Amino acid sequence: MAVPKKIIILLSGIPATRKSTFAKYLAGKHGFAHYDLECYPRGWPHPELKEIWDSDHAAFVSHLHHNHDRVVLDWGFPTSCYSWVKELTDRGVRLIWFRGDLARARESFLLRGGID
Repeated sequence: MAVPKKIIILLSGIPATRKSTFAKYLAGKHGFAHYDLECYPRGWPHPELKEIWDSDHAAFVSHLHHNHDRVVLDWGFPTSCYSWVKELTDRGVRLIWFRGDLARARESFLLRGGID
């Protein structure tokens, strides 16, 4: 399957299901800009976009399209932020959900020390 030239993907799902690993793969092998939304500023290629993310998700998507052809957002969002995810998908961001065995994911998450 060919990767589109212009795309924004949101990787989300169960903790410790290798979302960040897959995001790094997309960045390294397919030229995606990788935004780890939980690791600001270290995980943001353009940290100046954080203020926009915090205030206007539609504008954030527009800025991503302006700055990059391919973007992968890595965010294990809490359910209270579902409306934010809906805003992103309404603007064409593609959501990929990582499922996994909950007990095993929790064990892996705790072994690595929680959020990176």
